[in-house]
Amino acid sequence: MNKKGFTLVELMIVVVILSILMAAMLPRLGQGPARARDVARKADLTSFQGALDMYLNDNGAYPTSAGECMDPATTTATDTADLLREYMKGDKVPEDPSNGANGGLCSAAADIGKYWYRSITVNGVANNGYIICSDAEQYQNANANGATIVAAITDRGDATFTSALNIDLTAEPANATDSLYCVTN
Repeated sequence: MNKKGFTLVELMIVVVILSILMAAMLPRLGQGPARARDVARKADLTSFQGALDMYLNDNGAYPTSAGECMDPATTTATDTADLLREYMKGDKVPEDPSNGANGGLCSAAADIGKYWYRSITVNGVANNGYIICSDAEQYQNANANGATIVAAITDRGDATFTSALNIDLTAEPANATDSLYCVTN
């Protein structure tokens, strides 16, 4: 007699193997949306860099700011977001894709979904540089640590400039809101 099919033991082995594989992959699948939002933030910051470079070419300096959460809806002529609007694709300032509390530099309820900007002094010239940051949901995507430290930087010569920016985070910071992704000129 020629029987075709699987025995119960064979089916159970397949189910166990599939369960082990699913358990191993499940944590990575849950990180996909956060990783995608971090990639979108990096792309937005690259757009800001282009807009800031065009602004510099037209005005001879970067927009002056002691640190602000850029509001995409602002129409106040002195706000950095409004100053950059004409240099952005579609005359639209990007909004952080967080859809919720993103903590870090723009943690107030009214600032959620905004990118943080500050002009800095470079080689003794005010507004000759900038720092623009977003939160990083995954510390592996961050290149800056310490929201209060980054917010205090006013000069590229500050000792904290190199100790807080452009670093690799090898472990999750004690305060999750300290995982930032920042770009400078």
